[in-house]
Amino acid sequence: MPYHEEVRLADHIARLLTADLPPLPLPAVLPKLTSEQRAAVQLAGTTALYVITGGPGTGKTTTLKALLDTLDTAGLSTILCAPSGKAASRMQQTPLKGFSARCTLKDTHVHRGGTMQQWHADREGTIDFAGFHIWYGMTRTEDAPGSVPLLVIHGGPGMPHDALEPLAELSDGVRRVIFYDQLGCGKSDRPSDPDIYSLGLFVQELQTVRDTLGLTRVHLYGHSFGGALALQYALSHPAGLESVIIADSFATADGWLEGAMQLRQQMPPEVRQLLEAHEAAGTTSDPAYQAAFGQYYLGVHCCRVPIPDHLQRAFAGSGAEVYRAMYGPQWFQMTGQYRGWNVVDRLSDLHVPTLVLAGRYDQCVPTLSQQLQANIPGAELKIFEHSSHVPFIEEPDEHHRWVRAFLRRVEMQAVR
Repeated sequence: MPYHEEVRLADHIARLLTADLPPLPLPAVLPKLTSEQRAAVQLAGTTALYVITGGPGTGKTTTLKALLDTLDTAGLSTILCAPSGKAASRMQQTPLKGFSARCTLKDTHVHRGGTMQQWHADREGTIDFAGFHIWYGMTRTEDAPGSVPLLVIHGGPGMPHDALEPLAELSDGVRRVIFYDQLGCGKSDRPSDPDIYSLGLFVQELQTVRDTLGLTRVHLYGHSFGGALALQYALSHPAGLESVIIADSFATADGWLEGAMQLRQQMPPEVRQLLEAHEAAGTTSDPAYQAAFGQYYLGVHCCRVPIPDHLQRAFAGSGAEVYRAMYGPQWFQMTGQYRGWNVVDRLSDLHVPTLVLAGRYDQCVPTLSQQLQANIPGAELKIFEHSSHVPFIEEPDEHHRWVRAFLRRVEMQAVR
């Protein structure tokens, strides 16, 4: 069953308020709000991110101003939302102190999980690098005051940005979420010479993206092999990094492969024998091998929900040449440039706020994420209990909640 449900706004707020949260003092004018709307305001005050409001009276300037002044006094960044109608129109037209952004809800429901519409960049282009062109796209053209852009580093190697499109939702109307396709895949150029690819090349490429787009301060989000790239980059180019999010990744390539082999041993014996026979014969493209691998490995440890359209697009746009050069021709044998890569002994040198994410059934086994958390000073770890390798697809609400809270904490600490 896909992870999808539709809930009323009040029910959604009630679920979010189950945590033990400190109260926020409210001005006297706010009793005009309904109990549901007051709950939303309380939520805004305790998470330092959202005010969700709407309904009769909430578009009045006096109500909005009192609400925003309260939040502004508390030093909170605010996004104000309303259903379409008079309240939304008033919010768009009234100049009020405290707005970081305005957005309009099309209805009074909140949708969780399910499929998302294809993301469209507010700005996109190409960057010159090593004689080739690198594609990039971003959700906004500028960041709201106090917000720092999030630069997304895809994995694969050679799995383009499309796989990570749900992260565009982290823009939240206040920050740029910036994607780019690494050389060899997606919308970027694909050099024909496999010898060009190396970890050093992709570190230089990442720095070129930052320099060209003027990302002097930036959060990094690296997924899978993109997480390994983010680690390598952060250890050598820490200047201006506000934080690093290492998602479903590792600090040792041998550890990644050992974990994959552990998961393989959990397959039924007859499936393992089929895989071994095709690997020995060099026929891993055979439909029988692909079907068994898809059912007993990819469907369990890579994505445990139906494959969404954006992930299908990522597979279609992947770069086989860069994958073979960096990883190797076979999944369970790492023979490419990443072979032997290990920065475990250097993790104690990473003094940047770090969040480590993993799925309970991840092909990047959770012990590797625990190793990251244990060795990076002050690192936080979140394991998503119902996910494998793509929690942002399998448990999007929970994933986004953790990332938003982390980014906001980091940015508030920077202000202080």
